[in-house]
Amino acid sequence: MAAGGEADVDVLVIGAGLAGLAAAQRLTREGFEALLLERDAEPGGRARSQEWEGCTIELGASFVTPAYHRLHRLIEDCGLEHRLAPMPNAFRTAIRRDDRWHYLDFRWPELGLVRYSGIGWREKASLARLLPYQLRLALKARFFDMASAAAVDSAPLEAVVGPAANRYFASPVAEVFCGYPPEDVSLAFGGLGARYPTRRPWIMRGGLGSLTGELARRLQVRCGVLVERVRSERHGVVAETSDGRTFRARAVVLATPAPEALGLWSQAPEETRGFLSGQSYSQGFGVFLRTREPVRRPDPRGRDLYMEIVPRGEGTEALLGVIYLNEAAPDGGLLLLDAVPRAAAASADDTELADRLESEFAALHPELGTQVTARRTLRWRTFVPSYPAGRARELAAFRARIAPGPVQLAGDYLYGPLMEAAVRAGQEAAARAAHHLRSREPAVSP
Repeated sequence: MAAGGEADVDVLVIGAGLAGLAAAQRLTREGFEALLLERDAEPGGRARSQEWEGCTIELGASFVTPAYHRLHRLIEDCGLEHRLAPMPNAFRTAIRRDDRWHYLDFRWPELGLVRYSGIGWREKASLARLLPYQLRLALKARFFDMASAAAVDSAPLEAVVGPAANRYFASPVAEVFCGYPPEDVSLAFGGLGARYPTRRPWIMRGGLGSLTGELARRLQVRCGVLVERVRSERHGVVAETSDGRTFRARAVVLATPAPEALGLWSQAPEETRGFLSGQSYSQGFGVFLRTREPVRRPDPRGRDLYMEIVPRGEGTEALLGVIYLNEAAPDGGLLLLDAVPRAAAASADDTELADRLESEFAALHPELGTQVTARRTLRWRTFVPSYPAGRARELAAFRARIAPGPVQLAGDYLYGPLMEAAVRAGQEAAARAAHHLRSREPAVSP
């Protein structure tokens, strides 16, 4: 730590998730010294993996798609592209309605819609109401940049397509992967999802944590450091930690969820504080089950399913989804049970909720019998940023006002609920911080 007003480093990056790691990598490549401070014992944030019962389980993000261009460049930079492997059963899905399973491949939902039995013809016809909004997005939309869909951010998706088409076709994937109740999915989010379906997803052998771990290995990262306050001074910024340490830098990137950034940056302009205080996040809860034998569910064509979804009111109270992850198990099987978002938010007892999920799954599939050999719970109190109706317009207006300066924000809440969004947020924040630092450097005489 430097004495007086001298900086320890050029830029402090608070938070070593994907956004922070991407920001630090960009700054380092542009010739600046960056130091990441992470409160947890290891880097990675919501892109971490863990070895459990002989399996590599993902503790947050779980797959990569061809549209993740920035993330792919990070993977290539780290020499890990050889670890990408096609997801063997994605995204073949069974959705429960009226005590029956209805099958759909969410890689090509529009092609399978004609034969999909989960909604009737009137409900399918209601989806045509999305066409005018899709046309408005045709030239403006960018891959899951929520601000790019601001022009159609006028209502919940359910208000346009109707409750049944929304619950049993348009929004189940958003509920499973993002923790969004169907009625909270906005037209802007649904429009981007329809425009950019996931075609060819990959998993990463060894887990996505191998990427964040490799990035951290190449950067300056200090874990177990809890920053409590960031303030601007005449010659830069100061970060104060819970154990009384002080770090000085010429600029700082706050690569944290919005509520944490708000708590750290007490000097933030009023409009920034208002924006940060208005951001919300979904919650999530899952249970990994290790089984003696692979537990597989075939579709009518005999192909293994990737997941089952049980919408609210279809026979379960806590269980929302089942994801079949047998490819991650060297022997036996692996499942992930997902809780209904409201059940995850309401339950304070992990064991009780896990028992309910396992019991409801066994009721749906009594053939499981005594297959389970181990169980691991996983709770996300801050899962991914939410984008209810109106949020995309707020985001577009706020981002238009962001300028270079000594304090920069970086987080997926600035773009969308995907790893690609976190990487972009970090890289864009790094670019603004670099611009600020260069503008303050003295001119060199010829």
